[in-house]
Amino acid sequence: MITVKSPGAPILPITIAQLKQFKAPTLSRNPRIFSIFAELDFVERRGFGMETFSAMAQQLALPLPRYSFDAPYLVLMFSRTLKEIRKQYEKKETGALNDKEMKGIVFIQGKKEITKKEYAEYFQISDKTAQRHLSKFSKLGIVKQEIKGPATVYTFQR
Repeated sequence: MITVKSPGAPILPITIAQLKQFKAPTLSRNPRIFSIFAELDFVERRGFGMETFSAMAQQLALPLPRYSFDAPYLVLMFSRTLKEIRKQYEKKETGALNDKEMKGIVFIQGKKEITKKEYAEYFQISDKTAQRHLSKFSKLGIVKQEIKGPATVYTFQR
């Protein structure tokens, strides 16, 4: 696990919920410093970090980084193994998650929303096994089950 702590809460109007969903608007805590750094090519561009975190996690089949606020610090945690994310989900005392289920959680994180068919096809498993995984994830609060047209869609919730 790699943990980065930054002093201070998110800048208003940014919320922890937006950070957790990687949908936070790009704001600078100190616009003057940012402007100077940008002129000197010390920064690439605004919003690049959020895009990179999400893409990197998906490419490496790792869990998305997790944001939290532990006063007085904004905390960003990068899990480097499935073992770390397993600890996070098994704290709910709902039973062990196997490696295939852990990979399923990482897959859903990257997609944001999937159908049972997409899940089954990606992992080359039966519909029944896919349904069992997705039902377990729903009970754990990892996904939210919604009916959209003829298909049931599972949306990542963390």
